[in-house]
Amino acid sequence: MQVVIIGGGISGIATAIRLREFLGTKVDITILEKKGAPGGVWRDSLWPGAGVDVPIHLYSLYSDLSPDWSEVFASQPEVLAYWNGLIEKHKLEDCFRFNSEFLGSAWQEGLQRHAVRVRNPLTGSEQVLQANILVSAAGPLAAPRLPKIPGVETFKGDWFHNLQWNPAVELKGKRIAVIGNGSSGIQLIDKEWAARTLAAGKGRREEEARLLTYLRETAPEKYLPALTPNYPLGTKRTALDLGWLASLHRENVELVNTPITHVRPEGIETADGQLREHDVIIYATGADVAWEGVGVNRQVFGEDGQELRAYWESLGGPQAYAGLAVPHSRTIAKIVKAPRTAPFAEQNARIQEALRTSAAASTATNNWWRTDTGRITVVNPLRGRELRRSAAHQPRWADWKATRGGEVIDVAAIERERQRKVAGIVLVVLVALWLLFLVAV
Repeated sequence: MQVVIIGGGISGIATAIRLREFLGTKVDITILEKKGAPGGVWRDSLWPGAGVDVPIHLYSLYSDLSPDWSEVFASQPEVLAYWNGLIEKHKLEDCFRFNSEFLGSAWQEGLQRHAVRVRNPLTGSEQVLQANILVSAAGPLAAPRLPKIPGVETFKGDWFHNLQWNPAVELKGKRIAVIGNGSSGIQLIDKEWAARTLAAGKGRREEEARLLTYLRETAPEKYLPALTPNYPLGTKRTALDLGWLASLHRENVELVNTPITHVRPEGIETADGQLREHDVIIYATGADVAWEGVGVNRQVFGEDGQELRAYWESLGGPQAYAGLAVPHSRTIAKIVKAPRTAPFAEQNARIQEALRTSAAASTATNNWWRTDTGRITVVNPLRGRELRRSAAHQPRWADWKATRGGEVIDVAAIERERQRKVAGIVLVVLVALWLLFLVAV
C-alpha cells in the first residue's frame, strides 16, 4: 500500500510514525516536503525567543515523551531537535522527498489511486506519483498571511513575515516595526524580562480578572486603554507573555494602536497622518488557518472530479466527517471510500450549533479560526474526554460508503454479521467452560 503524506512537519512525522506502528512493512510511505529539511514551522521559526507557549509535553507524542526538556516552555531549537530525533528513532529518513512541492492530485476511479503531481522548486521539473492513500499534513501555519495594506511591496528596507524569518537581515541598531501583537508577535521583543507563567483550573471570570490585574501591574499606564480587550477571553488565541508587556516601559519601544493606512518606501503611515520611518518591517500577522490550515484543498480533485476547495466554498467553509474525510472525495485520506452525505452534514451541524454560543464565535473581533462567512473551521467544542469517547466509536460503518470493484458493499451489515459470529463463539466457549465446571464438581 502506497501512502503519500503532504508536509514534513510534526503532523507528517507523527502520521508516518503511527502508520509504521500499525502497519509495519505493509505500507510504503512517502513524505513530500517542499523545503530541503524536515520540521515545518519549527524549522522556519527562527526569530529570537521562538518557542512553544503551552507546556512542551503538549507538543510531544504520548509514545515518545522526553524527560530531558530544559524548561516547561521549550525553545525552537529544542523542539526541532526532538522531532528530528523521532525521525531517526523510527527510521523515517528514507521516507522523505525533499524539495518536492505538492501541485495537485486527481482520484483515478478505475485504478483506485490518487495521481499526485509534484514539482521540484529548485529545478522546475515535475513528476506524478501514485498513492492509495493521500494525507494532508501541511499544518495550520503553512500559509502566512500579509495584511491588506496598500504599499506593502513598496517599502525600500527589509521586510518579511515572522513565519518566513530571514536570518540574513541584521537587526541590531535598526529601526524595526513589528505589525501584530498575537502569540508570535509578542515573542519578538528581547527576552530580558521573560517570565513564563501558567494558571491552571481557573474559571473564565476568575481568569479574566487575574489577567487584567496582571496587565495593570505590568504594562505602562498610558497603554492600558489600547491593551485592555473588549471581547471575552477565548475569542482570540490566548498569548503567553514572555516579557512583552514589561518591554513597553523601554525608551526604544513604542506601542502604536492607530490603524495603518499605507506602507511607504520609508516607513509606515497611520490614520492620524503620522509617518514613522523604519529600516525593517516584520509582519507577525498570522496565517490563513481557517481555509489553508485545515488541509491542502486547492487543485485537489475527488472521485466526482470536483475540486475540494470549490466543494467547501459551496458549503460556506471547510468541514469534514470526524475531522477526516469529505463526501464524494478521497482527498484528505482514503478511509474505505468516503462518508455518506447525511451523517457528514448532521455531524457538522451539531458542531457549529455547539460553537454558536462559545467565545470562539464572538464577532467582537477577528480571529484565525473563523471564515468570512462566520463558519468556525478549526476549533472543536468537545472536551478532550469527549473527543476520546467519540473516537472510540469510530468507525461507524453505517456512515461510510465502500466499493469492491464496481459493487457497492454494505460494510455495516458485514460488521454486524462479524460481531454476531464473535458473540456466538464467545457464548459457545462460556457454555463449554460451564459444563466443564459442572463435570469437575
